[in-house]
Amino acid sequence: MSTYTDLRKGFELGPWKVLPDRNLLRDGEREEHLEPTPMNVLVVLAARQGEVLSKDELNDAVWDGRAQGDEPLQRAIAQLREKLGDDARNPTFIETITRRGYRLKTPVILPQGTPPPVAETAVGGFNWVPWAGAVVVVALGVVLLNVFRDGSPRPAGAPMESVAVFPFQCPGNTAEYLCFGFSEELTSTLLQAQNIKVVKSRNPMPASGSDQEIAATLNVVGLLTGSVQQIEERVKISAELVDARDGRVVLSDTLEGSVSDIFRLQEQVASVIARSISGSAQPVLRAASEPTSFEAFQAYARGQLEFDVRNLASIERSIELFEETIRLDPLFGPAYLRLAYAYLLLPDYDPNVSAEAMYELATARTDAGIQADPSILEPAGTVFGFIHQQRGEWLRATEAFEMAVSAQTVYPIAHHWYSRLLGTVGRLDDALTHARRAHELDPDSAVLISRLAIASFWVGDLETAGRYFAMASKMRLDAPIHYLAYSLYLVRVGEIDTAKLVARATLEKNQMKSGWTDTIIDGIADPALRPAAVELFEQVAASGLLPRYIQVTVWALLDEADRAMDAARQIDAWGESFELEVIFSPDLAVLRAHPDFPLLLERSGLNAYWLEIGCAWEGGRLACE
Repeated sequence: MSTYTDLRKGFELGPWKVLPDRNLLRDGEREEHLEPTPMNVLVVLAARQGEVLSKDELNDAVWDGRAQGDEPLQRAIAQLREKLGDDARNPTFIETITRRGYRLKTPVILPQGTPPPVAETAVGGFNWVPWAGAVVVVALGVVLLNVFRDGSPRPAGAPMESVAVFPFQCPGNTAEYLCFGFSEELTSTLLQAQNIKVVKSRNPMPASGSDQEIAATLNVVGLLTGSVQQIEERVKISAELVDARDGRVVLSDTLEGSVSDIFRLQEQVASVIARSISGSAQPVLRAASEPTSFEAFQAYARGQLEFDVRNLASIERSIELFEETIRLDPLFGPAYLRLAYAYLLLPDYDPNVSAEAMYELATARTDAGIQADPSILEPAGTVFGFIHQQRGEWLRATEAFEMAVSAQTVYPIAHHWYSRLLGTVGRLDDALTHARRAHELDPDSAVLISRLAIASFWVGDLETAGRYFAMASKMRLDAPIHYLAYSLYLVRVGEIDTAKLVARATLEKNQMKSGWTDTIIDGIADPALRPAAVELFEQVAASGLLPRYIQVTVWALLDEADRAMDAARQIDAWGESFELEVIFSPDLAVLRAHPDFPLLLERSGLNAYWLEIGCAWEGGRLACE
């Protein structure tokens, strides 16, 4: 009986010549194109020609055992029958065996000269098993090395426990989104590896500096670089892994295949890398979910790139592209999640968009995604946690985020948004812990650098806060909470002129008047100038143009506790803005000392939440068991 690997090279089925590598059926001059999944089903049936394969066996072979339900398999069989010209009631090729499964009736013929089957091929110390459903690899040049960069031999060192993944480059005319999407999915798949810390770098591998210096900056041992090159309908993936401790090239890997198999290529690259890093028999890594067509992958990759830009136009384009992905592949769960994230962020960039309407859309899309692809259930906690927080449902938000950060694959956004929730409910030390974890996973993200700065500032670590505020402020960033916290930090450390510049720029960027800021900041910094600042801010606050959390903050900084409390009482929904975490910062101690602060905690639902988790507000601070 022919092996799966043999059959992937091509075979004959009645009048048809089957070319799996090209997803093509040919009968003379007639050609029919198949999607990758139906072709995989056909090859699996051909490998067991004449035998009945149950639905579970086909699911294990084609989808690696990931739960799919009956519909995808039925859809694949229906497409095969349509392309082959088969009749389900009087089949020539594929027969349905009631309550048992399917079998291929027509004999399979291999081309003459096909070499005898090989059960397993060892390449460079890594076993590539021709399991059913594997990617088509036309040229496989995997070389596991153990040499210095100059080529001299070097004994193997201790296993690496961490790796930085640099963006894969795009030689030739390869589209940027293709490389970006490949890098994103490679990183996500590597995150499943056991006992390996994976760091995503948004910047290319530095041209200067030693391997040791670059690795030390990212707090890793391994450095992974590579490229993705598309040549018509083919794609070539190259990867190099270096042990920065001594400059050894641990892995040099080149794979080539059809563009339709790019997702499987990244899985194979991830598996080889994981084993090379750990020095142990890591299980073969599989993405939790994968698109069924290259067109769906393209739309998804373009959406990822747009979402990463983070401005109004890019968020709107990402929504269109994720919707297109779902139209092309209704069973691809990650597209539903990304779409939900985009809906949740849209109100931050467009004040005319109803936040509650976006929460409803995000919830509906996430529910539909879970129904289509149960693998996204735990990561979906990030979406639900965000929405519960916005609605002031603190305990439900905490439970949802705990589910997200305990998933098999944990994305930086889960730690980031959980950090913001924890800050909002006064758990500042825990907020800092998750800010650090998010930053460790994605150290070049301006948003996560800013988050680490803010969380450090709230707990009084001015040195760390200052370092990361300076880094984030040099990057493209439009987050209001960053500039509010940065302004407070600058006032605290006595950089008054810079604080004024930051405050003015922030208000102007959000189309608000900024002429009042200099007087207010002077009043915060100098008690002698405070009366004039209070008088001016009365007029500004009365205009109703400033968000409540800014009014609460400024009144407290001006030492006007009663006015700060009055502004706080007027906040309708305590969960609707992340920025309310500022009330627990050291700078707002005057508000927390107000006799009505316990009543404010009661009204916000925080007291009830703290009781549930074993915490209580005691002596002006949160104490937990």
